[in-house]
Amino acid sequence: MRRLLLPLLLLAACDADRGPAREADAGPGDADADARLDDAAPDDAAPADAAEVDAAPSADAAEPDAAPPDGPGPCGASDPEAAVALFPDVEVTGQICRDRAAFYALAVPAGFDASVTLSFRHQTGDLELSVYDAADRALLGESATAADVERVAVAPAAADRVLLIELYGFRGATGPYRLLGRALDPADAAPIGAEGRVTAIDRPLGPDGFTGEERVVPAAGVEVELVRVADGAAVARGLTDADGRYALAGVAQPGAHRVRARAAAQVAGLAVEIRDAETGSIYAVESADLPAAGGAGVDLHAAGSGVGAAFHIANVARRAFLAINDHVPDATARLAYRWQPGVPWDCGSCYSRDVIRLGGGFADPDEFDDAIILHELGHWFVDHFSADSSPGGTHRDLQVSPALAYGEGVAYFFAAMIDESPLIIDTFIDSIRAVDLEAVTVNGDTLPELAGTTTGRPDGALREEIVGGILWDAHDADDAAEPFDTLALGTAGMFSLLVDVIGAGELVDVGPRGVDLADILNLLGCIEGANAAQALADDRGFPWEVDERARCEKGTVPPPFRLVSRAGQVWLEPDGPLPALRLRRAPKDPPAPLHCLGPCALGPADPDALYLVSAQDQPWAGAMWAGPSRLARAAGGRVHQGLRLYPSAASR
Repeated sequence: MRRLLLPLLLLAACDADRGPAREADAGPGDADADARLDDAAPDDAAPADAAEVDAAPSADAAEPDAAPPDGPGPCGASDPEAAVALFPDVEVTGQICRDRAAFYALAVPAGFDASVTLSFRHQTGDLELSVYDAADRALLGESATAADVERVAVAPAAADRVLLIELYGFRGATGPYRLLGRALDPADAAPIGAEGRVTAIDRPLGPDGFTGEERVVPAAGVEVELVRVADGAAVARGLTDADGRYALAGVAQPGAHRVRARAAAQVAGLAVEIRDAETGSIYAVESADLPAAGGAGVDLHAAGSGVGAAFHIANVARRAFLAINDHVPDATARLAYRWQPGVPWDCGSCYSRDVIRLGGGFADPDEFDDAIILHELGHWFVDHFSADSSPGGTHRDLQVSPALAYGEGVAYFFAAMIDESPLIIDTFIDSIRAVDLEAVTVNGDTLPELAGTTTGRPDGALREEIVGGILWDAHDADDAAEPFDTLALGTAGMFSLLVDVIGAGELVDVGPRGVDLADILNLLGCIEGANAAQALADDRGFPWEVDERARCEKGTVPPPFRLVSRAGQVWLEPDGPLPALRLRRAPKDPPAPLHCLGPCALGPADPDALYLVSAQDQPWAGAMWAGPSRLARAAGGRVHQGLRLYPSAASR
């Protein structure tokens, strides 16, 4: 290895009033939790930091080793300009004092990788690590996890440089630590690889709840990486295939390496991560240390109610991603689930801004309730690729506004479409709630409120199950047991309806304001015919007359007649029965009754003529015929060299 030349660094005495005091990751709620990303596996997986935890400083160590007379004192150097020199492969010990950061400097030659490892006991004090380029203070890496070891790996630079290392306590935490810096010569690297299979668990559901079986299934499409134990640097990355198999190859420095699989799946441009509720850490499972020679066969299995459930959630989300990717070209979006065993959310399970909070409470666990996992993902799908007008809020077992009923009903339909089953099952500690979208029942009961609305009009409150049931009937195949259901759009047809029409903003709003069931029935009437859509509305008792109100394009409703000029006359030509019409020859003229049972002449088709025909209480505005001189006079100004010129008006 090349000899490392360390520039002389000034050592300064510790001064309680010098240097920046830092409170890391401050902020309420999830804001700080989201920032504290932990790559370590949870308790029921092979712990990522198992080897380092035993080597961490003793909680009983009140103070680090005494500093030399000209050293920085027991609290370290709190001024980055007086950082303590850190020599490669020489471990130092120290103590973080309250509201004080400690700074070290590590010289790294050009072309060398670098790594910094901070070991401590989290229970004594949660310490964090940041690494900067000393020349311009650019942040090169940081680690702020809930583990007992923080690690930062730094990629090579083209020139020699000095790394500035900052250690600090989370929210003023204190405690002893050990710090190790390494500069890694690329000449010492050698090929390394691993291949194998990643599996997880599934707990199947039936109509009566969990069957009691626990299956081993492939963890498909999840992220796998070959990591250096010393600092967590990934030397190779990849994804598992449909059978959970992977193969990784890279070039690695001497030392221990492991294979790690994350509960994070990808399908083309769609990606999902499963993070815990407390710290925002991604669930992961990892191997023991690989043989020094590399090229090992390593299988990983995510089991148990912690990491096993997290990988199950990722597997379910990936199923939805596969369907979206098949039917939505170039779909790109990211999603995170926040879930943890024993942690409930006030909303139960809910979605907001690319994050699904999935219930993990012991009374209502949702981690193996596939329909609930997919229902919340359905909200995310609508947010990115379709549209709704849902205001959100409580909805279960309630008759709610048309917009909220659609927002929840379409999410339940999405879950049923992905699972190819109309059963929506939610398990609780000692009971289940089973909704059948085909029969529109709850736990087998046909309730009166599962049909119609509270007012007998489309703007009345209704149940989300009515929306989900009609969408399911539009999707599923014909069934002799349901003669009213003649629609069979299938998955491709429903994706087109949700994405190409509703998502593209082409849905005609014909019912209450916003996206609601009336709009969907109108759309189905346009696609498949009024009779087919009306039959679905009638079966659910929904008060909507599709055949009389179908509008298949955006824009104004055309009147049931046309005004045309023929043989020097302006004629009204009806397209069907006419209401009582009114005629004006100027916009401000009082209307005169116009009675036309068939085609009728309104008057001469003169250049200055204007005819306006309208009717009261109609969805259409009316019709107009105007001669060219009348139109030019209405426009005003004069046309000259491609301009329509007007005289300037006097200022006021």
